[in-house]
Amino acid sequence: MKGQSFKWSVVEQITATALKFVWAMVIWQILAVFLLGIKMPLEDNFYITSIFAINSVLVGILFRRLFNWIHIKYHA
Repeated sequence: MKGQSFKWSVVEQITATALKFVWAMVIWQILAVFLLGIKMPLEDNFYITSIFAINSVLVGILFRRLFNWIHIKYHA
């Protein structure tokens, strides 16, 4: 049994993170600013969210590959 290729793991993680990135930007700008009273320029929001998005892609790929390896090793 062959698992998901590295290329498709990367595509999956980037796609998922891009959607979560937009969602996080919207949630922060709309809800957190009003609820917490924090005034943050959109540019700063973008940079901070980018840091977490890059981290999310890297961790997502790492775990996808780890669990793919475990699946192939023990269930094939």
